Amino acid sequence: MDSQLAPSNLPLIDFSNGNLRPGTNIWISTSKQVKNALENHGIFLATYDKISSEIKNSFHLALEEYHDLPKEQKGQFTPDKPYLGYLADQHATCELTAIGDPTSMEAIEGFTNLFFSSAKKDYVSAIMQSYSKQVAELHEVIIRMACECYGVVEYYESLRESLAYICRVNKYRAAKLDEKNVGLAPHTDLSFMTIVHQNQVNGLEVMSNDGSWIPVDIPPSAFTVFAGDALMAWSNGRIRSVLHRVTISSELPRYSIGLFCYKKGMLEAPEQLVDEHHPLLFKPFDNLELVSLVYTERVVVVEDKLKVLLALKESICPS
Repeated sequence: MDSQLAPSNLPLIDFSNGNLRPGTNIWISTSKQVKNALENHGIFLATYDKISSEIKNSFHLALEEYHDLPKEQKGQFTPDKPYLGYLADQHATCELTAIGDPTSMEAIEGFTNLFFSSAKKDYVSAIMQSYSKQVAELHEVIIRMACECYGVVEYYESLRESLAYICRVNKYRAAKLDEKNVGLAPHTDLSFMTIVHQNQVNGLEVMSNDGSWIPVDIPPSAFTVFAGDALMAWSNGRIRSVLHRVTISSELPRYSIGLFCYKKGMLEAPEQLVDEHHPLLFKPFDNLELVSLVYTERVVVVEDKLKVLLALKESICPS
């Protein structure tokens, strides 16, 4: 069964079939769709009905309530990692809040205890944890499919056990009358993979092979799956991370929830994916260490980010 095309001509892949289990025909067919989408686009849209509309809508309502708080209050969320916590530009066109280990209730409560009333924080914590766990399961399904398609399924369990998750809740404010657009600058994700759900305000754009920007029209129930730089390195360049940005011209703000997964420890391409036709593109590196480097050194890179960061790390901490 071929994947459907969304209005933006990105593949729309269904993960909701109850028979989607390793070894079944539907699993094999869906795996091929995933591989083709990651190799040809670096991004696809996914439907996944295991996460109820109630969970998604409740999380978005809590996200809006949080972002209605004063900027100074949100700035009180200061975890001990440089890539976690609250971040906003001078004009608050984009506000980002990153929460570490969101599948852990203890980590979630470190966030909700600061910003929600005693009557509400337990409910919001449960919603955030449930959402994060279920999206993490979708991450794991897609990663297993990639391992199988590349003939390296024996790496899957160790890879799954080494994944670290970060939940990022974002607000892009509505554009003012004198503004052309508001949003986030072009970038690729340093993650292994990112899965995003947005409210019904579009704004995501991806760069096509000819260098033009293509708006992505995302169905309300769909998730957006991005291949990150770490997955590109793990696949030894077979999968590409897609350059994307957010531009908002709407009179309404855009809210999004992103679950980013990273590889803890050293990341390197499986030896089966390195040969004379596919020479090794990246030396082994620590995925989260590079994320820290971006924030501590305030690195802004649009293209070939991974190579630039690895060179920068080598110059700062030569081996």
